[in-house]
Amino acid sequence: MRAAVVGAGVVGKIHARALRSHSDIELVGVCGRTRPKTEALATELGTPYYLSVEEMLESAAPGIVCVATGNRDHHDPTVASLRAGAHVFVEKPMAFTLEEARAMLAVADQAGVALGVNFNHRFSAPYQRALAFLNAGSLGRVAYVLVKFAGNLYKDLNDPYCML
Repeated sequence: MRAAVVGAGVVGKIHARALRSHSDIELVGVCGRTRPKTEALATELGTPYYLSVEEMLESAAPGIVCVATGNRDHHDPTVASLRAGAHVFVEKPMAFTLEEARAMLAVADQAGVALGVNFNHRFSAPYQRALAFLNAGSLGRVAYVLVKFAGNLYKDLNDPYCML
């Protein structure tokens, strides 16, 4: 399968290296905002670089796109990739508004492609226990949930929903 990564930062690099190491994947491009960082990553991985999502989608024609941009910037490259017919694996958070998340899901449905979200915490023991309590009805009617899984990692984001 032909794959590309949008985002040339730390997380994008992780995705690109993982894709490149898979025997059934051909890494066909890395897309980023700034040329030096994007070109350096693409050169390291032996793949073309792009500074435009649309150009990458047209030239590289990936079957799957990993979106690993900044947290607030997942919507546009995800929607563009889905509309181009690529399956998308987007980093958490999927979106910062319910409207953006719903739009992303609607585009995936219309295009007949898969949209996955990289949120591995849902499989951790504390979250599984909380879900078991919820499913068993042990918690009563849930009115409010606060989940913190990153400590102070997102302290500079200044958004009340960044921990979700």
